[in-house]
Amino acid sequence: AGDASLSGDIMTMRLRPVEDGDAVMLYRWHTDPETRRFTPYPEPDEWDNHLAWFIKRIPLGRFYVGEHDPEGAVGVVRVDHRDHRDWISITIDPRSRGRGCATGLLEAVVREVETLPLWAMIHEGNLASVKVFKRAGFVYHLDSTPPWHVYQRDR
Repeated sequence: AGDASLSGDIMTMRLRPVEDGDAVMLYRWHTDPETRRFTPYPEPDEWDNHLAWFIKRIPLGRFYVGEHDPEGAVGVVRVDHRDHRDWISITIDPRSRGRGCATGLLEAVVREVETLPLWAMIHEGNLASVKVFKRAGFVYHLDSTPPWHVYQRDR
């Protein structure tokens, strides 16, 4: 996996493929109230539903844990192919928010997947994510329906 070597307040991030043992950690991150607030499905999944999704999702690839020394895992990112587009999704450990992890993770996965364009759907109220994606070169796409805004990176 690739390393992100970025300057400024962006954390250098290592990517590794998600493993079976990450299910509980990801469930904890995905059920965080602040995370749920900005997802299309605000009610958290029950553990059994999450585990079933997780087991099906791992073999599809392009599903990574971002790690930063000395903290270890600080977030997860995946790229899903649907509707003829590659959609990127990031979740940051609540304890790691506001420290440059999302930007480092996003830059690392852009280098890793080398697939362009990449697309992101961001809730209009999630100003932190809008800032992160813009900083990483994503631009607002006119094909957006509030409260969801679509962003694209094509170079």
